[in-house]
Amino acid sequence: MTVKNTEATLELKSINVVYRGFSNPIYISKPNVMSFEASASGLRKKDSLGNDVLSPGTGKSVDIKIKSKLKNGDYLSQIKTLRIKDIGKPYRTINNFDCDTKCELKLKEELTNAIIDVKVNDFLHDNDFIVTSFKIKMHHYRTIEIVGDKMNIRANDLFTLLKPNDLIQIFNIRVRYQEVQSIG
Repeated sequence: MTVKNTEATLELKSINVVYRGFSNPIYISKPNVMSFEASASGLRKKDSLGNDVLSPGTGKSVDIKIKSKLKNGDYLSQIKTLRIKDIGKPYRTINNFDCDTKCELKLKEELTNAIIDVKVNDFLHDNDFIVTSFKIKMHHYRTIEIVGDKMNIRANDLFTLLKPNDLIQIFNIRVRYQEVQSIG
């Protein structure tokens, strides 16, 4: 008699960690069974391929209950426990330079076509935050809103007017998270 593995497989990009206040993509599969069902507080099914999203609430951990029907008709229940972490404070970068509180760029060319990004320390998911827009302000000039993550022609033209010690504010950075798609 051959016994097949009926252990539930839970695939995370972050090794048993999910983030509070964040839609965590997870992939749940159960090999060698006729069917299975997973449930947890904050768990919702994305598709029929095993892709789910978990948005945990309070507490330090969340239990995912997995009930499956084996090929012989028996039922098996398992619990997978995941740690819950809070998301760290996001910080901005310019051309991959950390600019959390202040960023000094020495050359105008460093701003021309600069790429603005947002990072989070100790974030175990792939860092797929996508900047959708931001604003820049130079003294004596109007605020410019930029769509996307890269300085545009208007901003680049403004940078030609920069003098030594001029300050530029980059603020109101808007981001969205690009979920990594799993294929089941």
